Amino acid sequence: RSAKPRDRSADRKEPGPAFAARVRIDRIWVAETDGIDAVSGSLVHDGTDWRDIDLDGRLADKEFKLRLVPEAGGRTLAMRAGDAGVAFKALGITENIRGGEVEITGRFDDGQPGSPLIARAEAKNFRLVKAPVMAKLLSIASITGPLTLLDGDGIGFVRLEAPFRMEGERLEIGKGRAYGGALGVTGEGVVDSRPGAR
Repeated sequence: RSAKPRDRSADRKEPGPAFAARVRIDRIWVAETDGIDAVSGSLVHDGTDWRDIDLDGRLADKEFKLRLVPEAGGRTLAMRAGDAGVAFKALGITENIRGGEVEITGRFDDGQPGSPLIARAEAKNFRLVKAPVMAKLLSIASITGPLTLLDGDGIGFVRLEAPFRMEGERLEIGKGRAYGGALGVTGEGVVDSRPGAR
């Protein structure tokens, strides 16, 4: 059975006013309980998308840097946060990571509908806590040591590497891996938060 082609009209944004600004802000809230403090830098918006961003600040009292640079056909992104747990929570990815550092590098492809972000996340020295999916997998595999750690201080990981593609509320995670002293895992999958998504 043939499927109807997706209507891309929903991807188009109504343009608003373009602006450029230099900013110095005490706090930008990025979640209900978390914010980026002492933010300073510059922003450029073309009325539809952010085109150029150069911001520095403090996230959970750790270093935070965000760079977005325009290039032919897209924009390159570089983000570094000194607290991976708070950063992943602010991005809406997971609330089950504590501490660590994270760096995300990638590119928005403005030549495609929705300007998807094709990027890579690298985190180090973090802990995974109270993760129900991981707990279920460990229980099925009868791995009791790391399962006990999940309910306590969490499972320590030395490094995580994960390529991903994000378009709107759909996140596709490529063949990622994470490893530490107690456990090593690999995986891939899709997180789709759009209404009606399956």
